[in-house]
Amino acid sequence: MAIELRPYQARDVERLGAAYTGGARAVCYCLPTGGGKTVVFAYISSRVASKGRRTAILTHRRELVHQASGKLSMAGVPHGIIAAGLDRDHDAPTLVMSAATASRQKS
Repeated sequence: MAIELRPYQARDVERLGAAYTGGARAVCYCLPTGGGKTVVFAYISSRVASKGRRTAILTHRRELVHQASGKLSMAGVPHGIIAAGLDRDHDAPTLVMSAATASRQKS
């Protein structure tokens, strides 16, 4: 399923891209509840993966790991999960994990 962005989401994706192109290394994207953050990062992850690059998606709750994985699956984005009891495909181009799990990972 192709991801269709709302006009404000498409504008924001372009602005995010421009920030990175301009040299930004850590961009924070904020959107109100129900604004479609999950759709936006699924779209961006799909584009990044198509260029052979990797993405990590960090959430702050286990339920959001499931939500992110579901949205990525619906969008056809190959992804893995790093979480207790959910671990799968750590070599996938997109990884979903909780921030707590990420902070415990050893380099």
